[in-house]
Amino acid sequence: MADNEGILAAQFRSVTGCTNAVEASQYLEMCNGNLELAVNLYFQQLQPSSSSSTTINGEESPDIICIGKNAGRRNATASHHAICGTTTNSRVNNTDNDMSTIANSDVREPIAPVRGAIIEQTFAQQYNRQNGRHGSSVFDTGRDFRAEAGERMAMLQNRHNTFDSTVAKRITLQNLFRPPIDIMFNGDWDAVRVEAQLREQWLLVNIQDDLEFACQTLNRDLWSNLSVKELLRSNFIFWQVHKDSADGNRVSNYYRIYTYPAVFIVDPRTGEQLITVGAKDTMSFCDQITTFLDACPDFAARDKQLTLTPTSSNFGRLMSKENCEHNQYTDVQNLSPNRKRVHFSQQDEMMDDECSNSKKPREGNDRSDIDGIIDSGSKLTTIDRDEWMKCVGKPDGRGCRLVLSLRLPDGNRQMMEVEDTTTLKAIFVLIAGLGFYPTDHQLVLDYPKRVYTDQDHYRTLRELNFSKRELIHVERQ
Repeated sequence: MADNEGILAAQFRSVTGCTNAVEASQYLEMCNGNLELAVNLYFQQLQPSSSSSTTINGEESPDIICIGKNAGRRNATASHHAICGTTTNSRVNNTDNDMSTIANSDVREPIAPVRGAIIEQTFAQQYNRQNGRHGSSVFDTGRDFRAEAGERMAMLQNRHNTFDSTVAKRITLQNLFRPPIDIMFNGDWDAVRVEAQLREQWLLVNIQDDLEFACQTLNRDLWSNLSVKELLRSNFIFWQVHKDSADGNRVSNYYRIYTYPAVFIVDPRTGEQLITVGAKDTMSFCDQITTFLDACPDFAARDKQLTLTPTSSNFGRLMSKENCEHNQYTDVQNLSPNRKRVHFSQQDEMMDDECSNSKKPREGNDRSDIDGIIDSGSKLTTIDRDEWMKCVGKPDGRGCRLVLSLRLPDGNRQMMEVEDTTTLKAIFVLIAGLGFYPTDHQLVLDYPKRVYTDQDHYRTLRELNFSKRELIHVERQ
């Protein structure tokens, strides 16, 4: 090792002409035995710029040396006087006079700041990123959009003349399947809610799918009916939207709409979905709408119902009381002693003796007993406990049987073993038979957390990716 250092020192002196062996050894030691780097350092020290010193806080500091890229991008610092050995090395005791470093000239520029919205400003901007509407529907080929726009402008200028029914129109494919622009509100979701609040009218929403023929027949048969139009004009703000539009996508996701056409009534003040209108013919639709208006003619009547009975299911029960009808998941409206058990599938049938018994005055003590039963939370139901077995799906050879454990709100457990082709309707019928009304409760699954309501009753367990063993919590909404 000593021989190698001696050879390097001799080569260094022969190249640089340095006569001091100690100085040559110091250069080689600073450069870790790299002869080329030591030579470059020696000649850099001989340049005039290297002889100047850097002043810090008014005092002279040792020279600072910067080695370039070709020298391995190393920074070496040394005192010229210590290297040459001509003067004694004086140490600085003051810590404020430490050696400073010269910054590298190749430092990159800082990254330019970026300013932008993390979340889209409006719902339209958010949902417009998704796929737009499908290509023009087959029913759009027979429509004249220019004429429809002109007709809409004419209606805005003179509403009274536009609604004149004496004007005869030639029925063509052009106006047979087109939307009911004469009763529709033209605007987005936020605007139609504001308009309904100003007019103090309920909001009737219709979400359409161009690919579904049932949506087109709804325009042809239901919305074109004069009786339906008059009913909607006087009581509702009617808003029709396509599911592929920004507002349609937003509303469909919010209200969990999966099948089209979808028709439902919304409270414009809160956005609450009051009822879903399932009727597709004129008579059934008018009957269902008038039933709703009898129970809730205006906002004040709705607020009064919420004050008296704050649960969400009482609204449907009040409508059933008015018409002596049964809904699919209805409660016992009139707790008469001779009440008969009603089959689950008979949703719209009503026993004559129930209507007659509900009109009979009751004794004061009977009414107090009934109120006590209701307040104590007793579970009364008109659904058989074994009714859910009729909703179990049949095996198709591609699935398996699932074991479901239901954790009920009262702490009890209920086990059921079904095929994966079974829909959620079977579970809701089961809890309804146990006295937990599906309109008041929801199904909650963990890992990952999923929540299903009675609006998902048509979805199968296979579609929802249920495991072979699932724990389902039945919770009140």
